[in-house]
Amino acid sequence: MTDLGLNVFPDAINDSGVIVGQGPGGAVVDSGNGFQNLNSLVPAGSGVTLNDAVGINDNGQIVANGSDASSPSHAFLLSPS
Repeated sequence: MTDLGLNVFPDAINDSGVIVGQGPGGAVVDSGNGFQNLNSLVPAGSGVTLNDAVGINDNGQIVANGSDASSPSHAFLLSPS
């Protein structure tokens, strides 16, 4: 068992043990080195805010809820490069 700490709410885990969910400041991911806010990976000035990462597949693609200038709420697919 692993203590994820306060204010982290996991939503999904893949077969590699990568965890996604909601944490302080929005959507988070943890691949074993501590949680990283996914908003820090969004290009500056894009207007996108990710609120909660709700799923991750075994290819590392993440589904997150968020918003941008065109809509107050919709889903985003994040694919690793």
